[in-house]
Amino acid sequence: MQKKEAGQTQEQKTFIGKAEGDSFDTAIFNLYATSPQRIVWSNVKTIVFSEAALKESTVINQVLDVWDRYYEFRYSLIYR
Repeated sequence: MQKKEAGQTQEQKTFIGKAEGDSFDTAIFNLYATSPQRIVWSNVKTIVFSEAALKESTVINQVLDVWDRYYEFRYSLIYR
């Protein structure tokens, strides 16, 4: 729940986006066309990879490259 002024609460909405592209960079920019709201990348908490993507080191390298390149992305790795 998110607080409003005067102690009222407002339910937060969660959106799940999916996009495809020749690279991770292309896919995230394709996501803009289908998003119902402005995308604020600093609010992204999770990225889900398919098993096939995890087997390709180039995919992981592309993701980390994009995440490091743009100031709005703030990542922290959580190992479980």
